[in-house]
Amino acid sequence: MTQTRFWLIRHAVVPNLEKRIYGATDPACDTSNRALMEGTARQLPHDAVWVTSHLQRTRQTADALLETGELRPVLRLEEADLGEQNFGALQGKTWEELEQEPDFNTCDYWRIPGEVVPPGGESFAQVKARASAVYQRLIEDHGGKDIVCVIHGGTIRAALGLAMDLSPSKSLNFTIDNVSLTKISHFRINGSPEGVWRVDGLNILPLPA
Repeated sequence: MTQTRFWLIRHAVVPNLEKRIYGATDPACDTSNRALMEGTARQLPHDAVWVTSHLQRTRQTADALLETGELRPVLRLEEADLGEQNFGALQGKTWEELEQEPDFNTCDYWRIPGEVVPPGGESFAQVKARASAVYQRLIEDHGGKDIVCVIHGGTIRAALGLAMDLSPSKSLNFTIDNVSLTKISHFRINGSPEGVWRVDGLNILPLPA
């Protein structure tokens, strides 16, 4: 039996006082809370494969975690398909502004949020499909190892949806806090190509010093 352990961390908070949707855009994040970084870093394995998306907030968070101590990646990878959902024309707007948009039905969004395609963007179902393909490829390429993914709330929810065999809409039911840790494991038994998943921890907050 081969166990591949995923350590999924959402990037640090993006300063956003107006609470505008930033989605697949590329703002910087705030990694200045060293105690927060140290608390999360203490929970992570040594000698892991580290993965970020192509967006700078994930790289900045990974760098801040690695700067806290003795963690040394055996490999660092960048996977664009672990990037956050593209909300298209909705990016840069607030929910209050969207309520006034004639081309965006907020009722449909809340009724079937996993399937709605924002104008010029992508649905969460599409996010789940592309992210799931990356997780499966990481299992093929790095099976049996610890894989630390510093990514986004959306692509962590996609991992949970994959592990628990949830629909896209149900996959969105999880709270994923900034710099929290979610742990899932994949087990390949007797050479089975599919294997089985286990959720080991969800939205774990940093440990105190």
